[in-house]
Amino acid sequence: MNSNQGNVASVDPSELLDCGEAAKLLRQEMQTLAAWRCKGRGPEYVKIGRSVFYRRGAISSWLAQQVVKPGAAA
Repeated sequence: MNSNQGNVASVDPSELLDCGEAAKLLRQEMQTLAAWRCKGRGPEYVKIGRSVFYRRGAISSWLAQQVVKPGAAA
């Protein structure tokens, strides 16, 4: 049994972005996304074999978590 099966999010294939599309959407280099994955940072991703994809919803959720409110306690 896969250890991730207890926390499986549904994935709509039509919402998947490849690394290039995700990097363009985030205005980052593809190498930056690769570095984030290695460091356990960045948006959630889906791995199919050696290919990596990002869900649009996961990118939106991650971006919402990156909002910094000036003057708010850190």
